[in-house]
Amino acid sequence: MSFRNVSIAVLALASFVVVSRQAGAVPPPVDSYTEHFPASNANWVYGPGAGSGFASWSPTGGPDGSSHISATLNTVGISSGAQFLLFQGRSDQTASNNEFVGDWHAGGMNHLSGWVYHEAPVPLSYFARVTTPGGFPGVALIGGPAVQPNTWTKLDYLIDPSGFGTTVQPETSPPNYLSTFNAVFSNVGRVQFGFVVPASMAGSTANVIYRLDQVTVVPEPTGALLTLVGVGAAWLLRRRPTR
Repeated sequence: MSFRNVSIAVLALASFVVVSRQAGAVPPPVDSYTEHFPASNANWVYGPGAGSGFASWSPTGGPDGSSHISATLNTVGISSGAQFLLFQGRSDQTASNNEFVGDWHAGGMNHLSGWVYHEAPVPLSYFARVTTPGGFPGVALIGGPAVQPNTWTKLDYLIDPSGFGTTVQPETSPPNYLSTFNAVFSNVGRVQFGFVVPASMAGSTANVIYRLDQVTVVPEPTGALLTLVGVGAAWLLRRRPTR
């Protein structure tokens, strides 16, 4: 086999590790996508539960000065430590033309990010939550620095089983983490962003502005894949082109 053919084989194997899935899966594979909200709220809703209505749209003021969505909410009736949903992209509302809906595993999608902003009086610990179309089960994605008031901040989450129990939290008991993880990301129906309510905001009647922009899902190499590619590259370096 020539040097060129071996290189192609290694790259093909690496791609297979990322995107392979069981044949016959019903949800379509999801491609890389970024929601910039260029002309509307893209049917994203705000608030917990089924949502309180469609988010407001602004043509300017985002992290790069461009368009974004926003909502004004209070935390009346919400206890300290509760996860409070701010924005939701839902399949039943055809949010973002359902670009986020389907099989993330099939497309190799393992990285979710978004830019957030708030005018709360204290820093907030944000999270993302990804669920099946019915809203449960879900997987919470956490971690990263607290989001400071009046500052656009990028949330960045790696979706990988290596984060189970720390940055990746399937909504089930630990023995079932992997099965729930696979069930959710092979049939995504909702993408949500929110924050954990601090004690100082529990039950507050104060209205606070929250903003969201540039929600993005993309594939990125996992640690296992990088190891595979690294081993393949090292092996190739020891080879000599055949004549």
